[in-house]
Amino acid sequence: MFDIFFERIVLNSIISASLIAFISGFLGCFLIWKRASSFADAVSHIALPGVAIGILLGFSTMLSTGIMVFITAFIVSFLKDRSKTSINSILVLMSQLGIGFGMVMLAWGKKSSSFNTLLFGDILSITTKDIYLIFIISIISFALLLKIKDKLLFSILSNEISIVEGNKVKLIDMIFMVIIACVISVSIKTIGILLVSSMLIIPPICARLMVNNYNKMLALSSFIGILGVFLGIFISFKTDIPPAPAIVSSLGIYFLIIFFVQYLIKCFKRKV
Repeated sequence: MFDIFFERIVLNSIISASLIAFISGFLGCFLIWKRASSFADAVSHIALPGVAIGILLGFSTMLSTGIMVFITAFIVSFLKDRSKTSINSILVLMSQLGIGFGMVMLAWGKKSSSFNTLLFGDILSITTKDIYLIFIISIISFALLLKIKDKLLFSILSNEISIVEGNKVKLIDMIFMVIIACVISVSIKTIGILLVSSMLIIPPICARLMVNNYNKMLALSSFIGILGVFLGIFISFKTDIPPAPAIVSSLGIYFLIIFFVQYLIKCFKRKV
């Protein structure tokens, strides 16, 4: 029954997706605390033109995506305190423009056959080289997050007090955005542009329903993400459903179960 997990192609899929789930779950908690979940969505969508540029010019799509995502992160950081338009409106605008321009560029270059792969990922084509890259980015991102964790939490709780205490809030925010950009860039091949934000948001929401402690939420979020990977890939190979949507659907199932269990517990406590 579980023999599929030891097949080479499946093993590559599990390792790559688990690494992404681990760092995404950790990173997503900060997005939830900062109330910036829309940023992940916008950055993942704006990656589409980056992929299109890479395909059309014939060089690494991961490199072109990374450059595009970095540019987006810097633009958002720059406009955050300088624009009269709300940051959420800017993010929605960039998100929709990213999808629009990306699809136009692919259609113009007669590469429309790449749409499904870009939008939903191609986890079965993950190579050992891809796994090494994902591993390196995940480890570096995790180390940086641990380094800035306390200062980032402080700035989330009170931006003004954090500045008074001498913390370089803008620098910390920029590092945080760059980390998001890196993680999303290496996740697109595995999960896809449309679904990568789900890996960043659903596990932290599930963890938040279960625990109130920051550190426990960080650990639980990553754990839930990895569980979603195993269940999703298992369902995918047993039912012939694409792996990335199956993983995200599994996370959705976890959320519904946790939500209803928490609701029943609250109802029981009220009666008692």
